[in-house]
Amino acid sequence: DINLRFWTSGLNLPFRDDPTLDSSGITRTYSAVFHATPWASIFYNESSNFQPVSNATWVNALGESPSNSQGETQDYGLRFNLLNNKLSIGITKFETSAANQARNANADVGGARNTIDRLRNNYKIGTTVSGPDSHFQDMLDDGVYPIDTGAVSDTWSYVAEGYELRVTYNPNRNWRVSLSGSQNSNTLGTHLEALGRYLARDTKYEGLGTWRNYAAELRKVAAGQASTSFDLNPSIEGHRVQAAADALYIEQQTDALERNYLDDIALTGVTTSRSGKYAGNGLVTYIFDRESRLNGWSVGGNFRYRSANTIGYERDLVGSAEREPNSIIVDRPFKGDDWKEFGMMLAYQRKLSRDINMKVQLNVTNLFNSRESRVVSADTDTNGVYGTVNNVVPIRWELRQPRNFILTTTFDF
Repeated sequence: DINLRFWTSGLNLPFRDDPTLDSSGITRTYSAVFHATPWASIFYNESSNFQPVSNATWVNALGESPSNSQGETQDYGLRFNLLNNKLSIGITKFETSAANQARNANADVGGARNTIDRLRNNYKIGTTVSGPDSHFQDMLDDGVYPIDTGAVSDTWSYVAEGYELRVTYNPNRNWRVSLSGSQNSNTLGTHLEALGRYLARDTKYEGLGTWRNYAAELRKVAAGQASTSFDLNPSIEGHRVQAAADALYIEQQTDALERNYLDDIALTGVTTSRSGKYAGNGLVTYIFDRESRLNGWSVGGNFRYRSANTIGYERDLVGSAEREPNSIIVDRPFKGDDWKEFGMMLAYQRKLSRDINMKVQLNVTNLFNSRESRVVSADTDTNGVYGTVNNVVPIRWELRQPRNFILTTTFDF
């Protein structure tokens, strides 16, 4: 079979008089450089901007569309040009703040979505032994609640600041050496505000209080008592078994949902290092002499380094006056491993004619084809699912991209 589909050209699509999304804002940038001496300069850059909402289908758990994101960046420092401009050294202090950054929050509402699905399937539709339940017939169909859409967002704010040192050395026309290192910190600000309002707002079928009440009513049925929230018959064994299973499921989902939310909120105002606090980069390039047989060829190598990342936080298993049991202790982070990678470059450049230059370049990333995965998330296994109770276990890994060969050809006219 041949399936042909045609679309109207973008040039012929009319603008809507009532657009789904209308964004406006102002971006400002200021820069200044003061040459204190022929070899030393002071610079300052500042920019403020907004980022329009990129996806009109995104809504938060309450069905609200996010507003424009806003941000501001400042960086200033010193730059030195030494050894007849062969050596350049730059020292920079930077600070970037961002507010109302819309991000995918589907992972944060998974427990809510699972609970809604369980109630809908077992009691509105009635796929189990008890059949449809009269208390759930006005429950909305799948895909109608905002958390059903799979396009749930929420907002984050943060402040990132740190220092960067850059050194570039060109001893002659053949060699180029570039090194950079940075120290950075990222402080998490207000985030998941809409999710907090959603969880605290108890409606007929949604909210932590509502779901826990359903679980309590199901426990009654499992114990042989009638419920005012379900049609389940406590005298029927199949109904009691179903009630016990659904109560346990809802309790597990809501407890995990609330714990994850509270863990995230506990990080407000905390400096995180999810990608490592320190970073380093290096590049060395050698261009062969024009008089040599390798005229037009150049070769180079590079490396990248990232320090150990924060992968989680210790939990207070007992609890205290400041924390609920099993809450995270934000000043006791778990550290992962540092990360480094090497690469190389081989290039050939020549003139095809008076006005046309051609350059062919081969880049190899992850030169030594390191396959070690990097843990990016870990937690305390309070239930002993993966072994001994209260052991720290990895949850998510970052897989390194294997060795890659990238061949590019560039023509300059």
